[in-house]
Amino acid sequence: MGGGRLCGLSQEVPPRVEYALTGAGQRLRDIIGHLDAWGSWYRQHLKSQVRDDDQTPTET
Repeated sequence: MGGGRLCGLSQEVPPRVEYALTGAGQRLRDIIGHLDAWGSWYRQHLKSQVRDDDQTPTET
């Protein structure tokens, strides 16, 4: 199982763990960046939808 990250454990107390991306993990950086950008846009989109709904007059 290749995995996308490497892990190393230090002998410090408390132990410190360092992670690094493998070559396969590095290849995903652009894709993850695009997903992050889309998620940020979508979160703002949802917030604007809620604001628009809050401003709609309700019937009584």
